[in-house]
Amino acid sequence: MFGSAEWLRSDPRKTAVGLDLDLEALNWCLENNIPKIGADGFSRISLFHGNVLQPLQSKLVKIDPEELVRNISLSQNTENLRTDVIESDVPTSSAAQDDELTMNNFTLSGRDIVCAFNYSCCCLHKRAELVLYFKHARDALSKKGGIFVMDLYGGTSSEDTLKLQRRFPNFTVQES
Repeated sequence: MFGSAEWLRSDPRKTAVGLDLDLEALNWCLENNIPKIGADGFSRISLFHGNVLQPLQSKLVKIDPEELVRNISLSQNTENLRTDVIESDVPTSSAAQDDELTMNNFTLSGRDIVCAFNYSCCCLHKRAELVLYFKHARDALSKKGGIFVMDLYGGTSSEDTLKLQRRFPNFTVQES
């Protein structure tokens, strides 16, 4: 969700939608990343807890308004203070109070960029799941065009020399 926060920070007209299986990570983002964007950061992001293979069943992560007001500081990010009105993806009707508010209840416009980080596609080991994952990513993109960004390899182990030993009939190959 750090990427979403950086996206919002780059331009006060930008919005973001996040979807993750890890509720703790989503809450951490709301508590630690979004307040650094400025007071309007919360109105420009919608975070959902759920599975990318079933995105419409994902549940909106609620923001506690009292906690929000307690944590807002006008000095946190003065460069993003503007008088422009930014429309939010979060509904303002009483439906926002519903405990079962899912992505299916939202009308989300197509996105210019869809990002899948933390090697999430590597968790899918069946072809049908991977195809469904990519289909949902494509469906989230704007019909005018967009880009899907993902990482496939990284972390601290990617910085180490990797040695593979493979055995074939009659000989062994060692690669570095």
